[in-house]
Amino acid sequence: MTITLSRNILDMFVDGELSSREMENLAGLLKIHPEWDAYVQKQELLRRMLRGRYWCAGIRPSRHQSQKVLDHGT
Repeated sequence: MTITLSRNILDMFVDGELSSREMENLAGLLKIHPEWDAYVQKQELLRRMLRGRYWCAGIRPSRHQSQKVLDHGT
């Protein structure tokens, strides 16, 4: 199975939105592509921070709101 990587696919990986087979394949690719792995690790960290920020305020952000913050820091 071939995965064509894009930012959207990597975001879907972080969000757990891929099939288990796609998740496994992509996890293997991340081991040999450090730039993709760095992006995924950054997204995971930022999303954990966002969840904590919004959780404290009692709000669950939409994916669009979360991506806006990740993209622009606002």
